[in-house]
Amino acid sequence: MDAMRFALIRDFATRVAVAFPPGSLLEVGCGDGAVSRALRARGFRPVGLEAGIRPRRLADFSILRGDATALPFPDASFDLISLRHVLHHLPDPARALAEARRVARRGIVAAEPAFDPTLPGQDAGRAIEDWSRRVDRHEGRWHELGHGRDDLVRFLPEMKDARLALVVPSFPRRAAAFVAEHVARLRDDEEGRALRAEGAALLERARRDAPTRPGSLIAVLDLARSPRRRESGLL
Repeated sequence: MDAMRFALIRDFATRVAVAFPPGSLLEVGCGDGAVSRALRARGFRPVGLEAGIRPRRLADFSILRGDATALPFPDASFDLISLRHVLHHLPDPARALAEARRVARRGIVAAEPAFDPTLPGQDAGRAIEDWSRRVDRHEGRWHELGHGRDDLVRFLPEMKDARLALVVPSFPRRAAAFVAEHVARLRDDEEGRALRAEGAALLERARRDAPTRPGSLIAVLDLARSPRRRESGLL
């Protein structure tokens, strides 16, 4: 695990542990289970869910196969639902949040890639990240840049009551290798050639502006909080 991913996962797990007492937790889109392991170390009882994999039992928790937009669990099955850097991969993020709300007893914690334009290198980093998402879509993969607060509220109105935190460690983006990796995947059609030219221009900008990688916008929705307490501000 690289240093930035480790820092963001550690921060995410710590915020979950500060906001909620330990309990059962479903990590939707768990990938390799790194977030679940971090939450397990903080006393939670995680179950991972990932599409397109074989279910498996790891040393300290299970990973199941399932769809974020049709969770294979009854209502109120878990204390918490976690969706870290998941929603921007889904064609129907509103449905995924509705399912999380259905299955959650106590709360939902969602995080999406985000940039802070007040920090050096973040505008250049956002331009490269946006380009890479369009390369992915050119290949037929769904990949948005990242959903902000207004998007989350549009997907699930209750998210207006979520406490928000923007965490951007500002790690450098190795632009040359990142762009080259994406260019190598482009098809030789009109859109692919246009994206290739745009990638070359972004490399020129990267030499001037030293792009940095995205951080996370974290939204913590505590379903047990009163309206007055929900207005208390950021984490």
